[in-house]
Amino acid sequence: MEPAAPCDWLLQAAQCRPRAPALLGPTASLDYAGMLERTRRLAAALREPGSSAEVLVVQTRDSEFLVCLLHAALLGGRALMPLDPDLPPGWRADLLAALPSHRLIRDGDAAGDGMTPGELLEAAAMAEPIDLPPAQPPLSARLWLSTSGSGGRPKLVALGDAALAASVEAVNRRLRLAPSDLWLACLPLFHVGGLSVLLRCAAAGAAVRLHGRFDAAAVARDLERQPVSHLSLVPAMLARLLEAGAQPPASLRVVLVGGGPLSPALAERALAAGWPLWVTYGMTETASQVAARPLALGEDPACVGTPLPGFAVRLLDAAGQPGASEGVIELQTPWMEAGEWLHTGDRGRLDELGRLSLLGRADQALLSGGETVQPEAVEGLLAACPGVAGVAVSGHRDPVWGEVLVAFYRGSAGPSAVEDWCRTHLAGALRPRIIRQVSELPQTASGKLDRRRLRRWAEEGLSKRGGG
Repeated sequence: MEPAAPCDWLLQAAQCRPRAPALLGPTASLDYAGMLERTRRLAAALREPGSSAEVLVVQTRDSEFLVCLLHAALLGGRALMPLDPDLPPGWRADLLAALPSHRLIRDGDAAGDGMTPGELLEAAAMAEPIDLPPAQPPLSARLWLSTSGSGGRPKLVALGDAALAASVEAVNRRLRLAPSDLWLACLPLFHVGGLSVLLRCAAAGAAVRLHGRFDAAAVARDLERQPVSHLSLVPAMLARLLEAGAQPPASLRVVLVGGGPLSPALAERALAAGWPLWVTYGMTETASQVAARPLALGEDPACVGTPLPGFAVRLLDAAGQPGASEGVIELQTPWMEAGEWLHTGDRGRLDELGRLSLLGRADQALLSGGETVQPEAVEGLLAACPGVAGVAVSGHRDPVWGEVLVAFYRGSAGPSAVEDWCRTHLAGALRPRIIRQVSELPQTASGKLDRRRLRRWAEEGLSKRGGG
């Protein structure tokens, strides 16, 4: 049987479980009947004259409004593009210029064809809810998303109904997401990781506990008070929760960790404390995950397991030919044309059981003294140093070595103690020659390590202060 279309998920949940909780937000809570009523009114307001744009572009900090607008777009046959509230106006203009006809909804004063969330909500309060929509033709561009921009300015990715339906069905099957579950959502809703939580829960009829942003203390409180079953994090968030003393409740079955390499040291700390970690791999172009597996003590967190049902992985060798056991990763999804593959730029290894291990980005490898070094590998080793709570490695151009490794870290250990540990525990090619203690590591809006800014730190900041 074909999976239900995205436009049907909220309707089916509201019909089957109208009084079941759908959204537990920062300021309000909605059951599925209430969610459907609110989104039907929003969809009606969006049908007013002059509002027939194909894409709804929203730039807001109101996460509850964004959830309802997502479902209103699904019901009304529109595409949605959520933007980072802090995206610079120039970058926003570049993204909007690449879109078809669109309508901008943003915080602050409306301008031109734009309007504020408050104005749209006022119109929705006075609108008659739209009738339940007839069957809709599938959209080839249901969501427009910008990439995290960790390597430069963000770019647009379009995901259609087929992509969203296939991804949600495969992930929910692997995670066994059930109507009785509660997913704590603290990832940004303008990236695929955050939005995918909303879509998975709507399809399963599960509830979402929504956080407007990640706050370790607030997440820890909810884990203590709410029967949370699922949680999505990037590694930096997991580290913050452990530092805050958060405890996993008995109800918690799945903690997805993705968006960057999970160090063995951090994984061991979390697993020993009882956190049910699942390592994942995916990207915006694949509508989130393509692989996910539960992690046990002693296992390598770089191994993300076999692909989800309907997805495939192959590796290219140095000559660009498929069939390698180690090389650059290419992916195939259920909605791609036969013979089509997505080139990721990530490096990986496949074992005899078809399990994929991640080795880092092909374009981020550092060449130092003739040795090729993946910064992620060094970060994973340095994370085991006592007193290091977070670490990031980049390169600094050097006339003799080509590049020297630069390590930035946060934690209680002093730089000299970290240097001594590195001399004892790291081979010469993997040993940072410059070590700097910082209060925070640079991150993108989605919580990933911002390697572009990290490289700028290494090149600009250290060239002025000298080595160490």
